[in-house]
Amino acid sequence: MGQDVIRRNVLREHDTARGANIALLGRIAGARHHRTVLLNAMENAGFTNYATEFWHFSVADRYDALMRQEPDARYGPIELP
Repeated sequence: MGQDVIRRNVLREHDTARGANIALLGRIAGARHHRTVLLNAMENAGFTNYATEFWHFSVADRYDALMRQEPDARYGPIELP
């Protein structure tokens, strides 16, 4: 269980502002670096990141079109037969 708490703290940047355990700071910096690598790779491949969720990306749907200020999405809901 203690391991889960550490992982959650590493993923939540605002924990550092709340005074997260000093031993986690190196891990947080490493996690931030890897999030930046992920963000750059996904954006270079055409994906749009959800600003509040570093792990969540979108492509060619309504959110992506909104963020790119495009009038329409390439993909959307379908009508079932």
